[in-house]
Amino acid sequence: MFDESPQRQTPDSLMLRGFWYRALPSESVRRNRLEKAKEMLKTGNYSVKQVGYDIGFSNLSNFAKAFKKEFGILPKDIRKNK
Repeated sequence: MFDESPQRQTPDSLMLRGFWYRALPSESVRRNRLEKAKEMLKTGNYSVKQVGYDIGFSNLSNFAKAFKKEFGILPKDIRKNK
């Protein structure tokens, strides 16, 4: 009988069975870019528009959506809370 309890599964068994989760490289890059954006906005020296373009977003709406998804707050609100 196969024991499927999580306590008994080693990382290797999880990897072999397809349950091992690691962020895709693109997700890591996106997270790093958004972290950089957050730091830039916290300084108050940059506009939301400038930050969005500087970190590689060509569409500011997409930047705002990604930022809110990652941090739970809109980029413009980071500047207000400075």
